Amino acid sequence: MIKAQDLRIGNIVSYRGELFEVFDLICKSSVELDSEKLDRHVNNADLNNIFPVDISEEILLKVGFEKNRQEWSFESFCLQIFQGWLHYSAGEGLKLSNEIKRLHQLQNLYFALTGQELNRAGLV
Repeated sequence: MIKAQDLRIGNIVSYRGELFEVFDLICKSSVELDSEKLDRHVNNADLNNIFPVDISEEILLKVGFEKNRQEWSFESFCLQIFQGWLHYSAGEGLKLSNEIKRLHQLQNLYFALTGQELNRAGLV
């Protein structure tokens, strides 16, 4: 389950085994979801049925990252995975470390550091 305060409009989540985009109306116990790929819209989806999506190589490729040896990069944003920790950098010399394992966390971090959204078209 995901907490409402961890979500932003545009985050990708799993709802009943399928990927959806948080579309609108993030409330304390429910959200509005949409999937163009599934041609479905869900009003008032209960947060108890919404789960985070684990980051995988397939996910990283679909949102636009490219793999180069031990590093994943997308424009000026770089990721390195070492012993389960995701190390990331963006722009000139900014290097931070944090454990990021979920797609919505990566989306939120990427937006916070770059002011832009990751490509979601390949997912939902």
